[in-house]
Amino acid sequence: MTKYIAVLDVGTTSVRCFVYDEKFTILSTSAKEIENLVPQHGYHEIDPEVLVNTCIDVIKSAVTSANVSYSDIVLGISTLRASFTTWNTNTGKTYHNIITWKDIRADDIVKKWNNSYSFSGIHLGSNFLYCFTRSQKFLAGSVIKLTNPQVVPKLLWCLQNNKQLQDSLRKNEASFGTVDAFLLYRLRRGTSSDKVETVMDVTNAIATGLYDPFTMSWAGWAINLFKIERKLLPKVVDNSHDFGFTHPSVFGAPVKISTIIADQSASMFGHCCFNKGDAKITLGTGTFFCINTAYKIHASIHGLYPQISYSIRDLGTVFDVEGSSNNTANVILWGMQIGLYNDPQETSAMAESVTDTDGVYFVPAFGGLSAPINDPYAGSGFIGIKSSTTKNHMTRAILESIVFRVVQLINASFKETNYKVENLRADGGVSKNDFVLQTLADVCQVTVERSDPETTSLGVAHLCAYNMNKVTIEELQNQYTALKVFKPKIENREKILDAFDQWEKAVDRFKAWYQN
Repeated sequence: MTKYIAVLDVGTTSVRCFVYDEKFTILSTSAKEIENLVPQHGYHEIDPEVLVNTCIDVIKSAVTSANVSYSDIVLGISTLRASFTTWNTNTGKTYHNIITWKDIRADDIVKKWNNSYSFSGIHLGSNFLYCFTRSQKFLAGSVIKLTNPQVVPKLLWCLQNNKQLQDSLRKNEASFGTVDAFLLYRLRRGTSSDKVETVMDVTNAIATGLYDPFTMSWAGWAINLFKIERKLLPKVVDNSHDFGFTHPSVFGAPVKISTIIADQSASMFGHCCFNKGDAKITLGTGTFFCINTAYKIHASIHGLYPQISYSIRDLGTVFDVEGSSNNTANVILWGMQIGLYNDPQETSAMAESVTDTDGVYFVPAFGGLSAPINDPYAGSGFIGIKSSTTKNHMTRAILESIVFRVVQLINASFKETNYKVENLRADGGVSKNDFVLQTLADVCQVTVERSDPETTSLGVAHLCAYNMNKVTIEELQNQYTALKVFKPKIENREKILDAFDQWEKAVDRFKAWYQN
């Protein structure tokens, strides 16, 4: 009988493994950094061989530290989304490095398609059909566009520029996959020459921009429009799929792979956001706000994205709508680099040491501003600095800017979904900052709960246990406890809302800063 769950959490800059017992207590952990390669401006890559070897190493280290046997564990995997590679199905060798979600090499392709007659026709036709049918699918089509974080434009770039991939595709020897699919392929193949089917988890598939949540299949219109051959695309499966076993050559014994799920979906599961209107926010390198829309797919006009929270046996497919901001923890680290403070842990006390920012505002737009502003050319900067400005004022301005970007996402999603959220569960490194969570509670007038900082890996462990019939959804909900609760203070709201209004005026000044 399986007694332990090993969870592999693959991020953009690190790989971690946690070993849990049957009560979801962490027995051991292991972690390694992953080098992000930038061979030229705009290119963001990860060496696929380094990634695979690092994943195997951290699993081995965590299992050894926990002093458990491979025969007593199942493996669950969570991965970053919208990052991919292509490889030869006979040899397993990749044609290029993993291209991450941060990569902008296909920016010209994005601009070309968004300004094309094809997309204009799709928008007009979809808008016309939406007027008659009121179908969410046609509403989505009326505003659809390509963006750099999506897989689609970068896959098109590879198909246009990689001759090895082109030749292999003609020979029917090429496979495409996001990190979850590639990693599963290599773990099941090991050092053997076995033929292994390429399988992609549905929560990662929807993040490619090529998967249609309305039909739960690869989007035929997109495949035809972009001229992508169907034989390149992997089989898409749910989170309760039989993912098989790792090859014995990997760990010396086969290990059952219980589930694979995308990072933000795993976080939703870890937060126990199982009911319609349940919401969570992950405050990591970036911010990800997700609200459960149950079995209804939400089409946004403000740049929010319909995602799949999970698709598992008995419960079916549950959707959420997601808004994101690319700059959160990285903004705090930048503040440390320029000398505002020596440690990010100092920032909460520094912000609370002053009553306001003294009229100073910061716009966190390293790489533009995503939804609901949707301006890739926005600039970053402080505005309102004067002779009375101190480091504490500037630090408070940075933290407030993080909160205000979250408020924009929440306001947009609340306006579109009409869901009444009373509790917002938070995880990620920045969720440890009391000032950020209290300010968020004050401005939104919702209770904010700080959850387990490792909610993503916990969600994977929960899903593994559920797939093994060891726990029910009700039991998981009953087990959830917040580490700290931040109640909204009504006396603070008017002042912070005034600051939010002024901050939005500052954002207007920085819009289109880098527009050609």
